[in-house]
Order: sequence, then C-alpha cells, then structure tokens
Amino acid sequence: MSRKYHLSLSSNPMQRTMLTCSVCKKQFTSHANHRDHLNIHNNSRPFICEVCGKQFKNSGSKSNHMRLHDPEKKFVCQICLKSFRWTSSLKAHLDSHAHAILKKEIARHRKRQPAKPICVQTAQSNACVNNH
Repeated sequence: MSRKYHLSLSSNPMQRTMLTCSVCKKQFTSHANHRDHLNIHNNSRPFICEVCGKQFKNSGSKSNHMRLHDPEKKFVCQICLKSFRWTSSLKAHLDSHAHAILKKEIARHRKRQPAKPICVQTAQSNACVNNH
C-alpha cells in the first residue's frame, strides 16, 4: 500500500491526508466519507433499497431505512420487555417508566407525611406555640 494511504490512516492528525470538499471546503480523512459527502451537494442518490426502491444519498441513511423492513425489533426495554426498532424509541419509552416511577414515589412520600391540620388559635408566646 502507498505511503499516502498509510498517512491518511495515521492516528496523528498532523500526518493525515485531508480530502477537501470542493463545494463547502469540509475536510475528510476517509475517501468513503468524502465520496458520500459529495452526494449532499448534488441530487445523486446512489444507495437504493432493494425492498421498496427508495433512494438515499448515503449508506447510513439506507441502513437506517432498512430497519423498517426488518421484522426484528432489537432494542428491548428491560422493565416491561417491549421492543423497538430504534434506540431513540426505546429511550423515549424509558422516559415513560421514569415518569410513572416518579409519580409512585411522590404518592408514597405523601402517604408517609400526612398533612397537619391548620390551627387558627393565637398564642401568647413562641413557647406556647411549640407546646401546642
């Protein structure tokens, strides 16, 4: 492999070969990322879903779309075992559990500390109030 290729993979940022977008000047160290980025600036959608034919500008968008066609829901709630296709859906669902748990905790604490009745009597001193 060429020295130029190895430099592009270097962990030292000063030694990496940078690929620059000719339109927006954004820089990339990966040829694949640079190539995918260029599709943003034109109407090219070279990544096609084999199931429904929908077209995408990058492979990541296509991969995300492919989950719609996959019957398996890989992200499972450990509380109620409901499953989801996306981690974002699972996170939103977990918030509902957190809200329910919080409501139960508030109710439990309210039961523990019953409200004291309000007394309208007046006292002659603080000592009398404390004794009351």
